[in-house]
Amino acid sequence: GAEGAYESLGRFNHYLANDSAAIHYLGKSLEFDPRNRDALQALAEASALNGHIKKAEQILKHSLSMPLKPEERANIYEWYGALMTFSGQWASAIENFEKARLLFEKTDRKGGICNCLREMFCIYFEINQLSIIRNEIQKSTKSTSVETNKLNYCTEFSSANAQLAILDEKFVLAKDLITEIETHFGQEAGIKIQAKIAIAQH
Repeated sequence: GAEGAYESLGRFNHYLANDSAAIHYLGKSLEFDPRNRDALQALAEASALNGHIKKAEQILKHSLSMPLKPEERANIYEWYGALMTFSGQWASAIENFEKARLLFEKTDRKGGICNCLREMFCIYFEINQLSIIRNEIQKSTKSTSVETNKLNYCTEFSSANAQLAILDEKFVLAKDLITEIETHFGQEAGIKIQAKIAIAQH
């Protein structure tokens, strides 16, 4: 129907980075179904990329006001966190990523948890809040449960720990952590950190 046609046109234009047209067509699609979460997400992204951060934020808040499954709500919080990161609003970004992470933990979405941790750690490194990262790593390594110990399935803790070791100029420890990452997740996972060690040592 017309709703699907408008949404497809909106997504196509968004894919082509023609965000003004994407906003127009996605808006038309939402006139037929204001609760279409996929169209709302695409509209929020297009609005943000077109410089309309406040409008994108309003769209995501509208999405969160709907009845949602926990995983759906977690996805929107994650998008919200990404939007706030994009606009440099670090505190709000962390708040939304944390909300998403807690919901992903309840629904056992390991990939979602890892994505949120990666984004949060990037922000903490950016704003030099290293003590928070150290605390998160310490809490994780104290866990005795295989299911709750995120080092078992997520590179984010080991990667952050290796980055901290580099900043502390503990290059041997950093290399050991990279070996651990490569053992559990493959060689490709350690390449970026190896590059950081090489840069830091010169």
